[in-house]
Amino acid sequence: MDEQQLLWRSGGPVTRSRLAADLGELGLVRGDTVMVHTRMSALGYVAGGTTTVIDALLDVVGPQGTLMVTCGWNDAPPYDFTDWPQP
Repeated sequence: MDEQQLLWRSGGPVTRSRLAADLGELGLVRGDTVMVHTRMSALGYVAGGTTTVIDALLDVVGPQGTLMVTCGWNDAPPYDFTDWPQP
């Protein structure tokens, strides 16, 4: 999907303040613990990219909250924890 399509689909650029307001409407509040996994294109055209999304989440949960972000590589083989080195 190109930039123009994303802008049209999201009703204009998605900003930090718009994301923070939307997250608040979803019920996120200061002090919450949040685990996030997202496909950026699902949010629309985010002005500032991933930094804007992270900043908006941190604005909402505040310093008392916890933000966890999953990351992974779909093409990486599963790790075998039975071979974990013993200290």
